Amino acid sequence: MMSTEKHSNFFSIILLISIANIVFYPFLKKYGYIDEGLVVLLMLGTFTKVRTYLACKEFRVFLLLMLFYLVCSLVKKVNVPQATVRDFFIFLKPFICFYSCYLLGGQFSSRVKFWCKCACLLMGVYLWCILPMIGSLYENTTAYYPGCVFAAVGYLVFSKRKRNDWLIATFLILPGMASIRAKFFTELIVWFGILFFVKNHIRINIKYLVIAFALVALGFYVNQEKIYMYFVYGLRDEQARAHMYYTALLIYKDFFPFGPGFGTFATDSAAKFYSPLNYMYHLDRIWGLAIDDIANGKNFYNDTFYPVLAQFGVFGTFAYIAFWVQRWRESALLLSIKTYKLFLFMGGYIMIQCIAENTFTGSSSVPVMMIIGLCLSEKTTLVEEKGNVA
Repeated sequence: MMSTEKHSNFFSIILLISIANIVFYPFLKKYGYIDEGLVVLLMLGTFTKVRTYLACKEFRVFLLLMLFYLVCSLVKKVNVPQATVRDFFIFLKPFICFYSCYLLGGQFSSRVKFWCKCACLLMGVYLWCILPMIGSLYENTTAYYPGCVFAAVGYLVFSKRKRNDWLIATFLILPGMASIRAKFFTELIVWFGILFFVKNHIRINIKYLVIAFALVALGFYVNQEKIYMYFVYGLRDEQARAHMYYTALLIYKDFFPFGPGFGTFATDSAAKFYSPLNYMYHLDRIWGLAIDDIANGKNFYNDTFYPVLAQFGVFGTFAYIAFWVQRWRESALLLSIKTYKLFLFMGGYIMIQCIAENTFTGSSSVPVMMIIGLCLSEKTTLVEEKGNVA
């Protein structure tokens, strides 16, 4: 299963467009299906490599699980079939992005790397230039900092990831501070923690436990207001996110072990085709979750990710966790510490984002999962090369 430069260069184009979609969000937001279009292109571009996908045992298990939940969801009929099918395809998106790059990614050509790196640098400079205008360009400045993150990470993907490259990427990510969002400041803590403290692959020892504790404590301090708002006083104050988390626990219990299925809870499909579970758990009485609020554009169902896992019950949640545990284990095989550091940041980024945003299935999922897949494809390439030499 040798990776090809041809596919890698194709992935670089898709990745670059997905980053541009986030960077130029104020001008492209009316074209809401760009990320879905990119996934379709990704599928078409790798269609001839179906055998490569099916040769991977993990991918076959993933397909079986997805089809199992699709059939179960249609049989249970908790929500209408349109919600089920729509949510099924939405959940395919991040995994297609990952497995495409993971199984077929490899080394970019020098020319492609140079021009893509320059493009990410220019997008980062653009974000610096519009800094004084973000209040007027963005309805909510939360949408500004992801562009800074992906311009910086994109630059690293296409560079040699030496210390100077990390310094340039740091310059590109810093304007995100203007968004004044606790999530971004937490991600910045992770960024600098990786930059200054990760010199080798992480092992469980006193050194890394102390570093992890310090970073978590600092992250808690930065986010303490939000944490209290969502997880301490949220139910009392009828905060939508707090109710989503609390209701998820009830759904785990009531729909043990496989959950109610696709399009039933905490997703855009569960809002668009208003799920009966919203009435069952009285979410229709919460501002931002009521059917009238959704009709008026105040949809908070697509505002966090972790509660979404309740759709799949305990079994599906463990499967999701197993997917990430496997990624963590594989990352230990990376021979390049430079790539390992990039992988760590992207894993930390999506973990933090998903607390208060549906990043895993949103437009950001395309570049996030592609980059994680490309990082781990290095492991596949290096292991194959080592085997060939032997």
